[in-house]
Amino acid sequence: MRRFRSLLAALLLLVVLPGQTRAQTMVTPFVGAAFDKDTHDGARSVYGIAGGYWPAGPIGLEVEYAYHPDFFPPHHPDGDHHVVGHLETLSVNLAVGAPFGGREGPGVRPYLTGGLVLFQIRADEPSSLFDVRGTDVGFNVGGGAIVFLGDHVGIRGDVRYLKNERGRVFATTRDPVHGTTVASAGFGFTRATAGIVWRF
Repeated sequence: MRRFRSLLAALLLLVVLPGQTRAQTMVTPFVGAAFDKDTHDGARSVYGIAGGYWPAGPIGLEVEYAYHPDFFPPHHPDGDHHVVGHLETLSVNLAVGAPFGGREGPGVRPYLTGGLVLFQIRADEPSSLFDVRGTDVGFNVGGGAIVFLGDHVGIRGDVRYLKNERGRVFATTRDPVHGTTVASAGFGFTRATAGIVWRF
């Protein structure tokens, strides 16, 4: 959890950079849904915030935190058991895009994005047999578009695929009869979000 807090601090730094750097800083709170075969019983909600910096060229940098409550549904079998819990992700991405309509005022900026993701998994077995706690790394790729309504405010739509590559998530067993087990394989899902963009 300390690593998550430290990396989240990097996101907050994007909004306190000095004068000239802040001219192309964007902050985007967003909501959306995760869906795919690994979300099992339907779409799962997601909430988050992204902070990015776009210099004069087409390449930008973005840091994003997202929270997926109830990502592991209560009726999903994990081996002989069920787990229920939430997922947090923290990603650092490069984005490639170009503004149409100028760098100030109204306009559209389509983009492609990709980078590394840190997954924080916290889940419980409803019968209290074990806890699932783990941090893993993976990647995400996707794209979207920002529609600026003026100098400082816009809306963003984004779709991306996230993959937990290694699946190193450990289960701590409460019942000694069952022993200690490794609880998760890798998983992936598609995520669609929409948010409000503030440009500084």
